[in-house]
Amino acid sequence: MIFLRSLLLILLCCSTAAAQDKKLSQDELDKATGEAMHKLQGLWMFEKGERNAAGYWSVPEEGLYFERNVVRHTRKNGDLIFNGDTCTFTIDPTKNPTTIDLIRKNGNVGQKVLGIYKIEGDRLVLATDTTTKDKRPGKFGVKLTFGAERATNVQTFKLVKAEPHEKSVVKKFSPEMLEAANDAVLKSLQGHWIFEKSERNGFSYWTLPEESIYIEKNFLRHATKNGDLIFNGSAAEITVDASKPYTKITLVRKNGAPGQKVLGIVKVEGNRLVIATNTSGDNSDIHPGQFTVRLSAGLERAAIVQTYKRAPME
Repeated sequence: MIFLRSLLLILLCCSTAAAQDKKLSQDELDKATGEAMHKLQGLWMFEKGERNAAGYWSVPEEGLYFERNVVRHTRKNGDLIFNGDTCTFTIDPTKNPTTIDLIRKNGNVGQKVLGIYKIEGDRLVLATDTTTKDKRPGKFGVKLTFGAERATNVQTFKLVKAEPHEKSVVKKFSPEMLEAANDAVLKSLQGHWIFEKSERNGFSYWTLPEESIYIEKNFLRHATKNGDLIFNGSAAEITVDASKPYTKITLVRKNGAPGQKVLGIVKVEGNRLVIATNTSGDNSDIHPGQFTVRLSAGLERAAIVQTYKRAPME
């Protein structure tokens, strides 16, 4: 009888352990991974942490920003840190707890940190082992009583809620209407614009001149505030697409890095021109969706937002 009870207990433990990991088809795995990645996206602020043993590196205890498959170190106010800790990451939602592999992109490039994580409401709990490269914790605790499953670091972050922003309006145009709308946008952009202010978040390989710009037809040039064109100054061909909620603008650089595309959105409000662009390597392949650089806007954020004021007419 004792033997039978022991055998049943062993079988129960084995079946429970086996049930922890999920077996999914490829379609189910893709869907589960996408959903789990979506929940991770955004800005998380450090709340508390515990550790046991010195590690060669630990996840920053200030702020983390998850965007697509990259996580970055941020300041407490949500600003990206130039050359701050950056990692690519992969997750496995079939594991319980969900596993995460962090691969460092700077510092010790290529170094892998293995961990587990869970999201509870608006909290992200991340447990990592930073003493050996091939060890993954199995528990969200650092006490020695957890044995081989203990983590060296357990950190809790709180999600920063997205800031409210103006609602963009979806537009529907026939080809003829779109052509007319694009012409109207280009017409509104014409002339001499003097730089007024900007905000940015993160490194930018190039920005529109912060002195003044002159737009003539579909050509943008760098100019001085007094209206003189600058020899060999920044120049770009521009195209617009007014069919989008916010008018898209694409700048194709003519010098510096000829052919390089800079993607943005643009609007004219009275005598002011506002251009939001993605000029960092992070999101240079997509147009921003909002006129903000705050990380709480996620993929809709811009790398830089610049405002110009129309020069007085003579």
